[in-house]
Amino acid sequence: MASTGFFGLKRHNNWKQKWGVNGPEEQTDAVIIVGNIRIPVHNTILAAGSQYYRQWLAIRPRKTEIPEIQLHYVNVHTAWRAIELLYCQSYTLKPCPYAEQPDNRGPLDQRAAIYQLSEYLGLSQNLQDIAFDYYRRAVEKDWEIEDFLTSINVILNPVLQLDVLVSAQKDELRENRIVVLMFHHLHKRRVLFKNDYLLTLHLQTSQFFMDLFVRSWASYGRN
Repeated sequence: MASTGFFGLKRHNNWKQKWGVNGPEEQTDAVIIVGNIRIPVHNTILAAGSQYYRQWLAIRPRKTEIPEIQLHYVNVHTAWRAIELLYCQSYTLKPCPYAEQPDNRGPLDQRAAIYQLSEYLGLSQNLQDIAFDYYRRAVEKDWEIEDFLTSINVILNPVLQLDVLVSAQKDELRENRIVVLMFHHLHKRRVLFKNDYLLTLHLQTSQFFMDLFVRSWASYGRN
């Protein structure tokens, strides 16, 4: 649910005021659970800002007095930053204060995961744009090869089953902005990948993406 104009700006300012040093504060009335970690949040903010949460809220089993949603297969630090993005329209790479384990992932890996989660949670297009821009700016700087390749795995992982989908869905993925950005920098900095071994190792998990890379290489070479 996108917010535009004066009232949208005012609403986001109100949301930001509810974000303190340790995240959401002042009369929280919902919980996001990641593993064994419980993150208190505001039900109205999540319902207004996340399509995924709204859909879950409509069918949730009434087992608890307040809504408690479990996020599976999500890094707690990624979830924390996505919540910060929702509240503040920006985020930092500070770790979740409720987690004992540090976040040892590289910055590209971290930012790619936040972008993917913002899509999965159905945050507004504006917030998805912000998450994408954070990743884009990070990719345009210098980076470690392993960090970049790991971030690619984060991007590709949710769609590894696309090899069995129809051509129209594959065409849509070819035009996906983060996939286009990823292939652009793969080709632009291909010299960094000695003998293409590391690159092939990461792309061969999906024949479709390997094919995409080969096709994009031909197109890139003409530009």
